[in-house]
Amino acid sequence: MLEGFFMYVFLDSNFCFTDPFLQKNMYNRLLIELAEKEYINLYVSEVVRKEILNNFRRELEKYFGNIKTNVSKVTKLLREEDKSPINWNQSIDDYVEELDTYWTELEKKGIIEIIPYSNEMLPELVDRSIKRIKPFTEKKLEFRDAII
Repeated sequence: MLEGFFMYVFLDSNFCFTDPFLQKNMYNRLLIELAEKEYINLYVSEVVRKEILNNFRRELEKYFGNIKTNVSKVTKLLREEDKSPINWNQSIDDYVEELDTYWTELEKKGIIEIIPYSNEMLPELVDRSIKRIKPFTEKKLEFRDAII
């Protein structure tokens, strides 16, 4: 089917914002399968990996916060001796650690290569950022993008 075909794919954090474990979205599953079969090489910058973990944490904090607020409202309606309607079996940190471990496993299996960033670039990036030399302008995410 794909004989003689090979592709290098560099991923940004938006590809997995709603599917950080790369299992629910058909396209993410396909990317992983193609990488497992060595039809493509998947690359993710360490900056993007950290951003994926941070986005996951922020989303969990938002939704956990909503749940905690509503649990508090329900608890106020219950009798004193009644238990909380929700038992927490994992913390946000536990879930983030699971995602971090998952990505580490993908790297160990050779499915995704995490590309580290070099601190040697920092002086040049800071200078360009201050002077607003391309790729920098007045936007906010350019520093991260420049590192990537």
